[in-house]
Amino acid sequence: MSEDWDFARQQSETIDTLKDLKENQKLATGPDTIVTLDIFLVPGQDADEDALERALAMFGYAGDPDETPGNDPNYVVTIPDVALTAEDIWLHEERVSKIAVARGYTPDGWGFFEP
Repeated sequence: MSEDWDFARQQSETIDTLKDLKENQKLATGPDTIVTLDIFLVPGQDADEDALERALAMFGYAGDPDETPGNDPNYVVTIPDVALTAEDIWLHEERVSKIAVARGYTPDGWGFFEP
């Protein structure tokens, strides 16, 4: 499945999102703006949560299923102390996405609480 995932498109969307946040939302972005980044994953039919958690832990990541009533099933990987730059977000997003796709999850974006 990882061969089917379009990482170039995903990276382009991350760059465009950061550009939009800076220009249209007037949000300070850059290496001096630090956020706690949440990366959202949607489990597929063959999702293996135990394998996902083991692989994430090997890279120092941790996550939890999002069990918020009314939300679609999700898995959220939370990464503290990330500079609000496309490069820093993509570093984590790409790594988590590759781990996730190989274990039956689909990347579904990222977010953070406004600094």
